[in-house]
Order: sequence, then structure tokens, then C-alpha cells
Amino acid sequence: MVARRILAPVLRVNPGLVSYRTRLRGSGARLLFTNCVNLLPGTLAADLQRDRLRLHLLDAGVDPERELRRLEQAVARVFHETLPTR
Repeated sequence: MVARRILAPVLRVNPGLVSYRTRLRGSGARLLFTNCVNLLPGTLAADLQRDRLRLHLLDAGVDPERELRRLEQAVARVFHETLPTR
């Protein structure tokens, strides 16, 4: 999907940076989460400072919140963490 967007005759990208506050407490859990974010199409983890993750998105018009929360929940299960509700 990402390659198709980049190689299309009309470039359909709207790059941008967003911030995401993770609810993971452990540093290992945060590191795994940050690395896994890079596997989401069109998403790159640019910076992690404490509980704030800066993301570069191929399309800043798309809200990554739902996918990030699902991924965060999966990482929490691996580390036996219970995430607080927002």
C-alpha cells in the first residue's frame, strides 16, 4: 500500500508529525512498542521521550490512534501490564 502511494503517477502523501502519549510504564515495553510502530504502514517512530512518542506519518490526515492503542494493548499483554484508562 505504501509503495503504491509513492510510485503512483500522482503523489498521494501528506506527511506530518504527531505526538502520542503511551500508557506503558516499563522501559522495555515502551521500547518494544516504539519498534513495533515502525511496522505499521506509513508510520515511523521518530522520537521517544518518557511517555511521549513522536511519529512521522506518510498521511497526516489519517488518525493513527486506534491502531496505536491496539498495538499498545498487545505489548502490555506481553509485559503483563495493565493499562490505565484515558
